[in-house]
Amino acid sequence: MRLWGWPIDTHGTDMNTIDERLSTEIIRDFRKAGYSYFKLPKELVQEAESLAALLYDLDIQQRVRALATAESGVLGYYPSEIEASEIAHNSGTDISTWTGSKSRGYSSYDFIEEPSAVLGVLPVLRTNIWIPGVPVFRERALALYQEFKSLAIRLSRSLNSALLSVSHGSLSIDDYLQGDCLSIMRVLNYRTDELRDVSKEHTDYEFLTLSISPAEGLEVKSPAGDWQLIPAKEDHAVLLPGDMFEVTSRGYVKSSLHRARCAGQPRRAVIFFQGLPLDFTFDYANLGDIAPRSFGEHIISMLIRGAAHLAKHADQLAKELKINIPASNPFRIGK
Repeated sequence: MRLWGWPIDTHGTDMNTIDERLSTEIIRDFRKAGYSYFKLPKELVQEAESLAALLYDLDIQQRVRALATAESGVLGYYPSEIEASEIAHNSGTDISTWTGSKSRGYSSYDFIEEPSAVLGVLPVLRTNIWIPGVPVFRERALALYQEFKSLAIRLSRSLNSALLSVSHGSLSIDDYLQGDCLSIMRVLNYRTDELRDVSKEHTDYEFLTLSISPAEGLEVKSPAGDWQLIPAKEDHAVLLPGDMFEVTSRGYVKSSLHRARCAGQPRRAVIFFQGLPLDFTFDYANLGDIAPRSFGEHIISMLIRGAAHLAKHADQLAKELKINIPASNPFRIGK
């Protein structure tokens, strides 16, 4: 299902002109600054912003009916600390969220495509959780997912092709990108009164991140070691290389360490994380004994580690999945 009939536009050109030259420029940006920009059709940006408004204009009690729980897994709604305290005060409902050093400072909603062979294959990817009584959100969210999926796969294939030219040790993942990838879409909300000024520093676990927000707030640590606030650029997504970009480039491009400003200017954002199939395997020698064996092992262990409602179940889930869950993301070492 396509939402619109327009051609997807990047850097002012048709998607068919996303070539090695453009991709090489983006890779150069990644190595120099840790991020790049990518021009999007105005209608696509407007639909992303409209979807975020639809979600966060709902009453909070409606949103938390899609709450991520230990029974449902990692997908669904995550209230911020300030939202959880409001719910507890108004209804007496205790909602477990990140606190202290792991507090996030924003609310978010995660989902993946439907139908998907990925859903249901693991205890933490059981199902998407939708908001009862709001079918229009589900319909629009899944349609928008397909638009970003098409765009992100095309861009990822071009970037990987350029990587093979500029870094001869890089791995080809073109065939993997044609499979059933675990790619996640996230809709976020930042309030002026959040309890945390800045989110935890992290890298993204997937291959490529497209972040859309009408206001600035994203900060990226450059390869030179400086934190920089990324200016918002109208009708553009900010691109970030993830952990699997670092893997496939054999370290030629490092996954981008970044964080978000939380309290202060209110803003909403939509993010698409382009992943790989769960069974994509790699041997990343630079990580030594702490290297995960597959993309699935890496992303699932990191999602469990970062989810407060699954923390007390982490050991049992690791045993069920036959994986090791590291204390922190091994791809952050040295960043």
